[in-house]
Amino acid sequence: MQWTDTTLDAGLIVVLAGIVLMVRQVGRRHWTRQPARLRSARYVEAVGDLASQAVVFGGGVLIQFGTIARHISEKTLPGNLWLSLVGTTIWFVMFGVVVGRLLMRWQLRSVLAAIDAEDLR
Repeated sequence: MQWTDTTLDAGLIVVLAGIVLMVRQVGRRHWTRQPARLRSARYVEAVGDLASQAVVFGGGVLIQFGTIARHISEKTLPGNLWLSLVGTTIWFVMFGVVVGRLLMRWQLRSVLAAIDAEDLR
């Protein structure tokens, strides 16, 4: 087994772990019989939701990296080169967007916590 196969397998495991995290987040929110919380205008999307999306897209990027590395190591071209390049680019861009959203949510949570702390004084 080559290291590219290991990379593909690891990417698949990471994607499956992200899907499990997504289902867990949905289950925590919708399948429990907790009363609905009133959300203020300052409600920030749950970091767990965005983290599970980041894990899924990170696994997809890992799979794309393994596929590209396999083609490079075997010195072959994909069946449709442009489609492969566009698909890989989309995966990388979407992963960047999701990680950027996640980092912005973490920053917003800390800023809103600081504002709430100032309001309580």
